[in-house]
Amino acid sequence: MKKKCLVMLYRECALYEIATSLELLNDICEIDVATPSDNETIHCIGLKVLGDISYDDALKKNYHCVIIPGGNIYNILENQTAIRIIQKCNEENNLIGAICSAPMLLAQAGILKGKNFTHAACYPESQKQIWDGANFVKELHVVDGNIVTANPHGSISFAMALAKKLAYFKDSEDEQLCKSAFNEQINFDWNIIGPIPDAEWEKMREE
Repeated sequence: MKKKCLVMLYRECALYEIATSLELLNDICEIDVATPSDNETIHCIGLKVLGDISYDDALKKNYHCVIIPGGNIYNILENQTAIRIIQKCNEENNLIGAICSAPMLLAQAGILKGKNFTHAACYPESQKQIWDGANFVKELHVVDGNIVTANPHGSISFAMALAKKLAYFKDSEDEQLCKSAFNEQINFDWNIIGPIPDAEWEKMREE
C-alpha cells in the first residue's frame, strides 16, 4: 500500500523547489495537494494549481509525510490550520519536509526547538527570535529526526533525503545510482540570507 503525502501550497509559493521531490515520491505515495481553502486555484511562481483538498480537510486526515515549498511563506505564516497540520504531523513523528523559506512555518509551529535546520529565508530583524532554540546549519539540506529542511539550491538533495526516509530506494546501490543521475554540485553564498534591518526590509517590500 502506498504511503500518504500532503503537499501544502499557498499563494506565491515556489512549486519548482519540490518538483524533484514529487517526481520521486509519486512512485511510492498517494499525494494530496492542499490549499488554504476549498477548490482554490493557487498562483504559484509561474504556475496556477488547483488543490485537491483544503487545509481544514487535510487536518482531519493522517499523512506519512508533509512537504512545504518556499516562496512568500508570509502568506500562511499566521494560518493556524497550517500550523496545526505541522504540529500534528510532528506529534505523530511523521516526516516533515520544508525548503527555502518554509522552515519559518516550522519555527512558527514551535517544532524546530532543539533541532538542527537550514533555510534560505529573508525576514525583518525584529522577527529573528522566531528561530530561538533552533540551531541553524550552513548546509544545502539538513536531516534531524523526522524533519528535513533545505536551501532551494539543495532541492535535489532534499528530494533524495525525503525519498530515503520514505524507503524509496531498494538499497544503497539504488540510492547511489539516483544520486549520480542528479550529480548536484552547487556553491551557495550564505551571506545573502538572514535578518535585514527593519527600515531596509520595509523599503524592499514597497519596491
